[in-house]
Amino acid sequence: MYQPYRATEFVDSDGNAENDPVDQCLLKEVGESGGCVFVVVRILQLVPGASDLAADSGDGSGVDRSPVERGRTGGDMMGSVMDAIIIRQVKCENCGEPTWLHDSTIEELIQRQSVMTNEGRRINFACPLCTVLTRSLLVQARYIPQGDISRFLAGRDSYIGSIVCAKPDCVSRVILLAPSKGQPDTAGWQIGDAACEEGQLPELPFQVEAWMRLP
Repeated sequence: MYQPYRATEFVDSDGNAENDPVDQCLLKEVGESGGCVFVVVRILQLVPGASDLAADSGDGSGVDRSPVERGRTGGDMMGSVMDAIIIRQVKCENCGEPTWLHDSTIEELIQRQSVMTNEGRRINFACPLCTVLTRSLLVQARYIPQGDISRFLAGRDSYIGSIVCAKPDCVSRVILLAPSKGQPDTAGWQIGDAACEEGQLPELPFQVEAWMRLP
């Protein structure tokens, strides 16, 4: 059963806030919202040499490093923390292929339109590989160094589009995310199960009211 996204938290039967699987994955990696200290600690744990620093006595005798060397290593790791970014993976509901995108990009769409299903959070997604518009699942999140982002994005920009629904009196719109090299061309698109908040499919031929390119 589809449930439209709302700004309020989802709660369980005991009244406790719960997160969808992708949010749980992010919380496991980056901590609760605002937990900057936890973010630093978590990434430092993933940086080579972090365990050596944790085990070192700090007097210059441990792991064959001088205090100056350890200070320099700690500074290098802090630089790695500041350079790390979060990316998320969207799994196309039609072809099953994954697409990596900036976490901030996906959050932009979630705030506009998304649904919660038994499998997790879904967004309207124009797959750059099979060109079918579906409600696709957010399946994975991870940290990567800032310098590695280009190989994950495959040279594509991210666009959010507002598309007119097939039902004439529908006041909602199909809001979707479209990774593309340049502004998306709807000519080759195919309709899957992408829909507006009222469950209406896009009108054919596609009528895009506006595109917004995300940085």
